[in-house]
Amino acid sequence: SYERMRKKLLEGHAISSMAHLGTRAFGAIGGEVVSTTATVFSAAPSDAEGAYFRLVDMGSEDEKREGLLEALANPVCGWFFGRSTADYEAIPGLPIAYWVSKPMVRAFELMPRLGRWIDIRLGMTTADNARFVRLWWEVPSSSRVMDAISLDDFQKHPKAKWASYNKGGEFRKWYGNDHYVVNWENDGYEIRHFADASGRIRSTVPNEDYYFKPSITWSKISSGAIAVRARQSGSLFDVAGASGFVNDEKLRICIMSFLNSSIALHALSFMSPTLNYEGGQIASLPLSFAGEDSRIADIAKGAVDIARTDWQCSETSCGFRRHPLL
Repeated sequence: SYERMRKKLLEGHAISSMAHLGTRAFGAIGGEVVSTTATVFSAAPSDAEGAYFRLVDMGSEDEKREGLLEALANPVCGWFFGRSTADYEAIPGLPIAYWVSKPMVRAFELMPRLGRWIDIRLGMTTADNARFVRLWWEVPSSSRVMDAISLDDFQKHPKAKWASYNKGGEFRKWYGNDHYVVNWENDGYEIRHFADASGRIRSTVPNEDYYFKPSITWSKISSGAIAVRARQSGSLFDVAGASGFVNDEKLRICIMSFLNSSIALHALSFMSPTLNYEGGQIASLPLSFAGEDSRIADIAKGAVDIARTDWQCSETSCGFRRHPLL
């Protein structure tokens, strides 16, 4: 949100020291109300390392004071960090992520970006989901098409109206969250022409070339860690169900395994601390492929198969056939 402000500050100044106090820094203010830092800026840019004190996990004003004094006396205490402005320049968005390890900074400096291999796209906004979106079991099976591989394939069905719709959903890795369908009758005519009283079109229907293609997907807005899932051919996708497209299946599943890893989660924790996983942030992650891609793909495919079997044990899954105990 404040990338331009950070850039302006770091172009004209350097951080000499920062006490990252977090919440509960002042005894007079109770609860998790005010999160603070105390920062000293130099009057000019500098390549010298600044001194950073990470005191966010200490629970009171007195603990933070003692922690700061201990770090001054013992820099290897675990919450003291030395970082220069150049370390932030390598990371997209210029986050003041002073606690990031040197190897992680080097990865951003040296490795290609994930966007080199994957097209990340946001889907449609119907502007009225109550009108255009349903749970798959709420519509007649005769008008529901869940496995079309293209628009032409969808329209071959004589009563085709409802298409599978990816809306993100709850935290779930590898596979699942296929509850929804969207009204795509006559190539989405009603959605495309949905307007307000003045005649202004309210809906948006971007990236149509990617509709019905296999993808990997995650919920754009999350309350926790990112969770990436495989999505088979046959779906349209919502703005909340951010999707990535790769033509090569093995490469696609390797990228999914990376995004589900602790390494990607760690990088996103300082690139996207608000837990809003934007496509640009995902595309900016550093990634370099090695010779073990086939082994990684086999392991990840096994994880997808397990997650699919688990998901289809639920009666709310469109792939449900019978209870696993029967």
